[in-house]
Amino acid sequence: MKTSVYPLGIQNFRKLREDGCIYVDKTAVIYDLVNDGTYYFLSRPRRFGKSLLVSTLEEFFRGNRELFRGLAIDTLMPEPWEEHAVLHFDMSPQTYTTLTALDDHLERCLGEYEAIYGQDESDRSLPMRFSGLINRAYEATGRRVVVLIDEYDVPIIRCMDKPEFLEHNKALLHDFYGVMKAMDAKLRFVLLTGVGKLGKLSVFSGLNNIRDISILPKFSTICGITETELHQYFESGISELAASRGKSVEETYLLLKNTYDGYHFADDMKDVYNPYSILNCLADVRIRSYWFETGTPTHLIQVLRNSAADLSRLDGAKISEAKLLSTDVIQYEPVPFMFYTGYLTIKASECDDWGDVTYTLGYPNREVAKGFVNLLLPMVTSMSGDTAENYVMTLRSLLAADDIEGFMSAMKSFYAGIPYELESRNEYFYQNVMYCVGRLLGFYVQAEYRTSAGRIDLVLGTKTTVYIIEFKLDGTAEDALAQIERKEYALPFVLDGRRVVKVGANFDASTRTLGQWIVK
Repeated sequence: MKTSVYPLGIQNFRKLREDGCIYVDKTAVIYDLVNDGTYYFLSRPRRFGKSLLVSTLEEFFRGNRELFRGLAIDTLMPEPWEEHAVLHFDMSPQTYTTLTALDDHLERCLGEYEAIYGQDESDRSLPMRFSGLINRAYEATGRRVVVLIDEYDVPIIRCMDKPEFLEHNKALLHDFYGVMKAMDAKLRFVLLTGVGKLGKLSVFSGLNNIRDISILPKFSTICGITETELHQYFESGISELAASRGKSVEETYLLLKNTYDGYHFADDMKDVYNPYSILNCLADVRIRSYWFETGTPTHLIQVLRNSAADLSRLDGAKISEAKLLSTDVIQYEPVPFMFYTGYLTIKASECDDWGDVTYTLGYPNREVAKGFVNLLLPMVTSMSGDTAENYVMTLRSLLAADDIEGFMSAMKSFYAGIPYELESRNEYFYQNVMYCVGRLLGFYVQAEYRTSAGRIDLVLGTKTTVYIIEFKLDGTAEDALAQIERKEYALPFVLDGRRVVKVGANFDASTRTLGQWIVK
């Protein structure tokens, strides 16, 4: 058996075990899952281990115990393992760019199992064939059937901009998934996974007995890598990474934590590292934005554009648990959408006297925060990515040199370079652009910084200086600076040890860029 082989791109449990790859043992949690109930739904971001979890459950229910030797579940379930018929539907391979794509995919999936358990010619529709298949699998084995549906929401999400495809897929999945409710007596275990949330999505109205475990503390670490698991399974890889960077092991653990950790999927606040990024980082012996670079979140961009969100308020947004659990994946609400897709995570929770829970959300780590804002700046400005990046590099060098006059002049050129056709140049637009730029500069940045007297538009911090910047749209730089003085925005930074610089600036709607500014 090979050792210390990272399972890059491997989502098949059998292949992973037979190839001697590192497997982070999740089978103790899986043991709780299979003995806790029958119908489950689990939401996790893309590339977070959902498919490997489904594959592991498939091998477990098929009774392939030899693959689990030495794992926790091998001890927890010492008696002979029962072998069940497992119907595994992976909904992710298709692009769903035609009206019949979902029908064709389900046809192929059903056909594979009908070759094993037979087909009744009277079962003409896809839901009827699914029902008949469960019946025949139950009769052939004498045991209740297991149904695993991986990435259930892909046929929905990939058609969000195609209303006719979307409605067809929703109707078909409603009837197809609804079959399982009527077959309850013949089903041992059902799991659906996806990125999107159940909410009120009509495909599930026919399957109302499903248990959503997405934000339950008991299953918060069922996917991903915990701090303990990182030390237990990856010590040698982290030592190699540390040596390659000329850093200590302790420094390297901290770097990995800041870059890839920080996901919380319940109010137990158990830290979870992004498994895709950790595995690739250790295999390459290199720090990169692996997870963020694997996919263009086009649907997220759609959601942000349609909602006209204030980007500076996404990090630190508050949302009730009830709202989080009831939001549909296809609704254009940025905060819950960003939570389920992995761009925001739980940072804190509060429970009132009535038992109602409110979550504070934020970026999980450096990889997501930087990648997300890199994505946003071209979206907000309609500039090319290269053009925006060149401006940011210039701005960074000026701020690092504490050249605030040069920085503001460069910002004026930056705004002037934004295409004239761009609409909605209101105050939020200018703030969103400044927020994105500030986050990308690599310094401390906080938009809408709260003080006891109000909110500062932007606070930028370098090693030597804190910049307090207030903007007015079609006002005057004098008014902006007067507001800083009147509301004593500098007070929270008096004992900081760095010099405090106040900047009042005006945005001129007629010229579509910065007008005057005053530095004090």
